[in-house]
Amino acid sequence: MNDGQMYNVTLNQLSTTDQAFIKKQSAPKPATTAEPKHASKFIEMLDGKLVALTGKRVGKYEMAEEPEYHAFYFSAHWCPPCRSFTPKLVSVYNEQPGKKKQFEIIFVSNDNDENQMEEYIKSDSMPWPAIAYRSVPRMKEILKYA
Repeated sequence: MNDGQMYNVTLNQLSTTDQAFIKKQSAPKPATTAEPKHASKFIEMLDGKLVALTGKRVGKYEMAEEPEYHAFYFSAHWCPPCRSFTPKLVSVYNEQPGKKKQFEIIFVSNDNDENQMEEYIKSDSMPWPAIAYRSVPRMKEILKYA
């Protein structure tokens, strides 16, 4: 009530229309098998900024479908630990073909120039996309995770 008082009313004291409304509202909801997919905060950031190895060249890349998770791989051609780790990551990635809808690795280069980045992608046959070299410095939202 307006004065803060509460009164209990039994269901049968309500009109049939109100009773039907309450029953409908309190009915169990059907279980859904999948939650609705929401676009990540990265999809707009990455749009038009990805490249990938296409044959022997590195060229523009567009995601066919956004993955559930993005795994940003910060690495560089000049980094010895990175150079020993990357082939292992490529191997694990290639063994998980069905998982690519769940996650996608995106290479973020810390190389000295675009040629080094492209040579690194080619030499290790990175099967995942990379952020275009010229776009990396402007991707502060992603670089904060480096």
